[in-house]
Formats: sequence, structure tokens, C-alpha cells
Amino acid sequence: MIDFSTVYKSKDMDRKVMPIPYMAPELLKTLVYKPNNISSRYTFQTDVYAFGILLHELMSGSKPYKDIPTAELIITHVLNARRQLTETLVCPQPIKKLIERCWSELPNERLCAREVLKMLHKKDIILYNRFSSSAPENINKLIAHDSF
Repeated sequence: MIDFSTVYKSKDMDRKVMPIPYMAPELLKTLVYKPNNISSRYTFQTDVYAFGILLHELMSGSKPYKDIPTAELIITHVLNARRQLTETLVCPQPIKKLIERCWSELPNERLCAREVLKMLHKKDIILYNRFSSSAPENINKLIAHDSF
């Protein structure tokens, strides 16, 4: 999937380059209260959250939180448990549900990467046929792989 921690680790400790709109609430709390500990807070769950934001961006055609003018206001928005709307997205309902499950407030309520892949592979979504060069048999191998 996506490893947003590499974005952070590959750059200097400069808040201007951090992917604020894609950061999970627990990362934003750390950024606000203990910024020196941020690199230790990246997890698979924070990557799943970021994937949900990215999927929303792909489906909407708009940057995340495009109407919010500053990073500080985006942080406040996310920390107050407000997310972007999925009702206005023009996409299948299962994709809307996937997005919402990826950006759950509580990390342990978010899907794991394997669950995300399984949902994307379902016949009512069928993104892999239109948007991926991966053959379905390769996706099946990934789903079945224990370390995924």
C-alpha cells in the first residue's frame, strides 16, 4: 500500500513537508504535543488512515481538506473527529464504506492492509480491472500471503 512514514523519515524535521492532510489523528496529537516523538508513532494503522484519505482524494478529484486554508486548521478539524464527506462522492457505496473504515478515529477499528485489499478485490468494486496492471491472480496471492 503506502508507507507515509518514509515521507517523514526521508525529509528533514520540517513541519512544512509533513503530509498533514494524510496524517492520522494519533499522529497529529503527537505532532502537537510531542513533536520529537513523531517518527516512533507511524504504524500500519496510520498508513491505512492515509490510504483512506488518498482514496477519497482519488474518488473526489480534490485535494484533502481543500477548503481549509492552513495546516493548523486541518489539524484542529481532524482532532475534533471531523472527516471529509463521503455522501457527495460519485463512486460505488462499498468504496465509500472502505474509505470510512480506513479513517476510523480509533486505530484498532481501522482495517488491516489485507482487509483493504480484500475489499478492493470484491466484485462490486472491481478497481483492479480498471485501474491496476496487477492481474487478479497476483492480488489473490497477496491476500493469501501470511506476512501481508
